[in-house]
Amino acid sequence: MLSTYLIVSLILSINKKFDLVYVASAPIYIFLLYAIIYVFWIYEKKIGIEKRQVQEMQVVDSVNIEYKFTEPVETGFTNMLYFRVNNPTDKPIENIWIRAAFPATVHCDKPVLNLGDLEPMSSVPSSFSFVPLSSGTVSMGYCDLYFEVNENKHQKPPIFFGNIDVSHSYMGLNVELLEPLRFGQSSTISIKIENRLNADLANLHLKSSFAKGVKYDTAFSDTKTMPPGSSYHVTYQVIPKVTGTIDMGHFDILFTLGNNNCKIGPVVFGEHHIQLPKVNVKLNIPDALYSEVGNTIGIYVDNKSDEVINNVCFNSCFSSFIECHNTGACIPEIQPHSSGYTSLAIKPVNSGKMYLGNLNFSFEVNEVLCQQEPIDLGTHEIA
Repeated sequence: MLSTYLIVSLILSINKKFDLVYVASAPIYIFLLYAIIYVFWIYEKKIGIEKRQVQEMQVVDSVNIEYKFTEPVETGFTNMLYFRVNNPTDKPIENIWIRAAFPATVHCDKPVLNLGDLEPMSSVPSSFSFVPLSSGTVSMGYCDLYFEVNENKHQKPPIFFGNIDVSHSYMGLNVELLEPLRFGQSSTISIKIENRLNADLANLHLKSSFAKGVKYDTAFSDTKTMPPGSSYHVTYQVIPKVTGTIDMGHFDILFTLGNNNCKIGPVVFGEHHIQLPKVNVKLNIPDALYSEVGNTIGIYVDNKSDEVINNVCFNSCFSSFIECHNTGACIPEIQPHSSGYTSLAIKPVNSGKMYLGNLNFSFEVNEVLCQQEPIDLGTHEIA
């Protein structure tokens, strides 16, 4: 209607008089104007918008971040993460924000930064300051990048920082096992800490976690403040209750540096082989076993170690064709480098070849039970 009004008005202004021929030609002009607008609308809808969207996404994909951590990164101290936002395209980007998502073991006062706008083919540098609260290999999290292109908001996929090594060069640390670890015997683990800083390490104490099967006197050390240049000795008394090669566990050093609660660790005690008292067992099984009568199995125990072993016990697991009124036999005590003897009486109920079963063997060292592998009694001919 507006187009008709404008075209008719134009015709009438050119032709001073009202002419039906000119007025009748107005729809043709309207159709031509509509056709041009419609063609432009179709192009814009099918090609133009999509083309601009593709160009915009190419800009978004091209924008990138470069980053680098200062080295070395120290526990409890302010460290820097330097980064640069690059715009290698011919389009400007506006309202740039970057947000760092550090883990709980990293403290950052200002994890969100506004970098403003960025012209085509340019970059903008910035940095985060952070304080790692624990040592070792630490996952540093990721950052998100937000910006606008043609007033459209965009967010880049998370940029992950990966892992970095956080050191503690200002703290000297030495762990030493003073005696070999032996089953049932008390051993001493010594830990020495040195403060090489020009500042106090306040509220310092150790928290230990020992392996299952290791008895210990305490899991926590005393709390103290270490002045510059001082040292601190901590000892643990441990008693292994298992045998073989085991991982003894680890400990953490907790302290306050400045206003930050820091942790160094876990520091491992390492793997150690638990020495077992050398005990030999010899069975004396008669060459001829008889059914329906008592047969005696002699058991000789030779203690070749330097420890006293107590409650040396043998519990039988005989087959169903073996009768035994007293299924257990014990030796109360065997001194170092001495021997002991006990016996079991069995009565087979049938003749022929028969599997006797096995003996469960155990003893104690300082009231710590040591369970040994069962002793196979084998197959014997029963007369």
